[in-house]
Amino acid sequence: MRIGLLIDTLNSGGAQRQLVVLAKELKMLGHEVAVCVYMPGRFYVHELQRAQIELVELHPRNRWQKFTMVYAWLRKWRPHVLQAFLNGANAIAELTSLLPHSWKIVASERYTGPPPNRVTRLKRQLHRRADWITTNSYANMEQILLAVPTLKAKSSVIWNMVDLEHFSPPAATPNRISDGLVRFLCVASMDPRKNALCLVEALHLLRRRNIHNFHVRWVGKVQPSACHTTTYEKMCSLVKQYQLENHFTFAGEKANVVHEYHAVDALVLVSLFEGLPNVVCEAMACGLPVVLSDVSDHRKMIDEGRTGFLCSPYEAGSIADALQSIIHLPEGPRRVIGELARKAAEDQFNRERFIEEYECVYRCLVKDAAGRNEMDPPCADRLR
Repeated sequence: MRIGLLIDTLNSGGAQRQLVVLAKELKMLGHEVAVCVYMPGRFYVHELQRAQIELVELHPRNRWQKFTMVYAWLRKWRPHVLQAFLNGANAIAELTSLLPHSWKIVASERYTGPPPNRVTRLKRQLHRRADWITTNSYANMEQILLAVPTLKAKSSVIWNMVDLEHFSPPAATPNRISDGLVRFLCVASMDPRKNALCLVEALHLLRRRNIHNFHVRWVGKVQPSACHTTTYEKMCSLVKQYQLENHFTFAGEKANVVHEYHAVDALVLVSLFEGLPNVVCEAMACGLPVVLSDVSDHRKMIDEGRTGFLCSPYEAGSIADALQSIIHLPEGPRRVIGELARKAAEDQFNRERFIEEYECVYRCLVKDAAGRNEMDPPCADRLR
């Protein structure tokens, strides 16, 4: 099949990472693949080039040109399937259905935010123009179907894939300093939805409980936007106010995230809203227990008490309790939780499941010359 993948930019991001992974896997299976972007951002360009995947970079001057240039590319390249990622690309892909076209359209949502408002619900009406809808979380699917219940017949949830060879436990026991500290890692931007301020409040509560043997290392980018910089400044102010300098470090963006996973005892992510976070999949694959906010699909991803701990992202006390559960575990039981997390990652985020489910969607949509559906019945059943 000829499959086109459409997204706004190739900047660093979870949706971009999953798109690049999908492109590479489809290419290895013998499909003809091209990636099209219409905004600046080249974080993943070299990875696509190494995989010899065609990249089409458009440079529109306005919104109308975004649509016309994408449509012109599609008319020239003529894919069998157009897979779009994220809202802007979804809208462009779905609008192409109003004009002459031969491609099947798959729209993909990747984020579960606050309860959808009237505008969001109206935007999702455009999904009626798509041939199929995918999302990477059941929570997001619930929101989609709340807005447009009739989409249930042409939608499916496909969880993320993680490279289980690259993201794996260290070959040998890490050479950590014997200082008694339990080290947590948070990999997230300074988006207010990542809930940095409440996490710092939770660390302050741990100190007030006379718990001192912990450290949180926050790895992530401060985007050049008012909400990011304001959150970063407030977080730094709180750390100083509570005298948590020895317990909290903001390390900025790091290229070698695997090294970060290998240097800690657990992951913490207490976001207010999520889709299906890549960082959780990666941390579990690296054999780390996880402390997660009880949002989106987190409760489905972990087995509470066996592979991680859940908390309310709105209550510093709840976050502190979950962190304390990890801190008070002896090293042996904590290692067992990490081993169970790795096994769960192997079952849930493996390559075979990921690519089979996407291929099922594409084969379901693409018909052969005689008009028969190419997908076999067992594959069809997986999409329901």
